[in-house]
Amino acid sequence: APAQVYFGVSPCHAYAEGGRRVPRLGAPLVGTHKKARRARKWNHGNPCPIVDRDTGTVWVFWVANEVGPDGKLIGKGVQHCSSNDDGLTWSEIEPFTLDGNPVWGPPIPSRGIQLSTGRLLLPLTVSHSVEKRNVPRIVYSDDHGKTWQFGKEPASVGAWKYVGSCEYTLLELADGRVYMNHRNNMHQQRHRVVSFSGDGGVTWSDPQAATDLVQPKGNGCHSGLIRLSHPEHDDKSRVLFSAPWGEGDFGRENLTIHISYDECKTWQRLKLIQSGQTSYSNLIVMPDKSIGCIYEFNDLSQKIWTRIMFSRFTLEWLTDGKDKVVAKGK
Repeated sequence: APAQVYFGVSPCHAYAEGGRRVPRLGAPLVGTHKKARRARKWNHGNPCPIVDRDTGTVWVFWVANEVGPDGKLIGKGVQHCSSNDDGLTWSEIEPFTLDGNPVWGPPIPSRGIQLSTGRLLLPLTVSHSVEKRNVPRIVYSDDHGKTWQFGKEPASVGAWKYVGSCEYTLLELADGRVYMNHRNNMHQQRHRVVSFSGDGGVTWSDPQAATDLVQPKGNGCHSGLIRLSHPEHDDKSRVLFSAPWGEGDFGRENLTIHISYDECKTWQRLKLIQSGQTSYSNLIVMPDKSIGCIYEFNDLSQKIWTRIMFSRFTLEWLTDGKDKVVAKGK
């Protein structure tokens, strides 16, 4: 649902009693509230941030819509801005263009990634130029966001037509390939689908079933994906995945964390994070290797997702003390 868009930040110098950080509200970005849609001119959604580890720049991309006199949305393409002070202030909002042309495909409401080569990957959903069905397509930058270019679209919609909404998350594997974990909108299928890129996100393999990642009954759900440890620097590879996996008619229930120890080849279900109706989620790893999960939650008093929740936990808690990240050389 449309909502006013803010970025919450937690500066390192802001602490509450007992040493806990105090979240501060960052500079507001544009947006509209559902009830005020007719009184506003713009509506914005699907924010997708990318952090450039080399420069410290935080990029944010989102889809913009003009609100017509009847309250209906008129697509105006992707917009973006950036911050060089960890989100305290933001640059002017500008249309996102490639070769002078506006980009229309909405970003994925998760985050982009930076590869070990320095390349920035922005995940989009676009309409196939010939077959007019949604397909995933990457926009990438090799110069820290100064210029951007499209990766190639699939030669044919082919198997992608079974995926539907094209909501996906990205991860760089230890061998340098890029892994795409995708929502599956086929109602009779309960598994996710995955694809791989060997050229930094320019081209992708056809999607294939990931049968050990069960998704909610119905039409699936967008999910979180993050690397917790890397085999080059730590004792072993660990990748985490968050998603609801409800068995009931509603489907989006019981947010659960999964783990892979073999670079996303196989997955184990670890622990329930939130019971009840849960939906989209995202993951982050803190400097101390604790894990944060932000997710939508419905307290059942409303028919829409009414609350945004944040949980923080550790690998030791997820595994009941059976596993712990150990850096090599320690």
